[in-house]
Amino acid sequence: MLSREEHLDKVLNIRTADDLEEIRGFENHTYQGTDYITLDIIMDMLELGENDVLVDLGCGLGKVIYYVNHKIGCKTIGVEGDDRIYKLLCENDKAYKNKGMNLGGNVLVLGSSGAPVRIVNSRIENIISFSEQILDGHQFTEDGSLYFYIFNPVPADVLKTFIARVIEEAGEHHFGSKKLCFVFYYMTPEYQAVVRSFPLKLEMISKLNDYYKDEYEKCCVYRL
Repeated sequence: MLSREEHLDKVLNIRTADDLEEIRGFENHTYQGTDYITLDIIMDMLELGENDVLVDLGCGLGKVIYYVNHKIGCKTIGVEGDDRIYKLLCENDKAYKNKGMNLGGNVLVLGSSGAPVRIVNSRIENIISFSEQILDGHQFTEDGSLYFYIFNPVPADVLKTFIARVIEEAGEHHFGSKKLCFVFYYMTPEYQAVVRSFPLKLEMISKLNDYYKDEYEKCCVYRL
């Protein structure tokens, strides 16, 4: 019998299981994905809608962007800078886009599922313009919001540079979104110190299933 992780991978027509031999063979790899149960909690927390855009920084094999796109129907963008991981991500991207009409099992699809998924091969520190390189000139509707999903993809100093660039660019036109949020899963003390150095408001926080074992098992949403 398939586990929930395996079942949803099959529904999405992708491979994200931790036992992928290709990744296990990589030297010094640090890939770790978000499980589907945690993603459900985070999606409910954010109340994502079809007009929103979610950008996953360090998206790995794409579990977040494909599941959110499939279940909510909003545009999702994955940014991955490790060329070895990106090669596998491209395979998932092709497979997801050919998954057919079988929605499978008990997966609830709220959106139209017509919104695109986009993947970008870039290290976060090499991004100069988020509106051009990542959002690709996306035009938001009046109620569309922009979310950056962050699961410890980079060192704290790179995160600090990233947030500073986003704030600077958002100051010009706010990317045209209704609101702009940074969604942190498993927020470390180093990341907390970075966030406190910017004018960001903690909008919501949710303790996740294993919080009683690990105090960092929580999701924190900061709004610009």
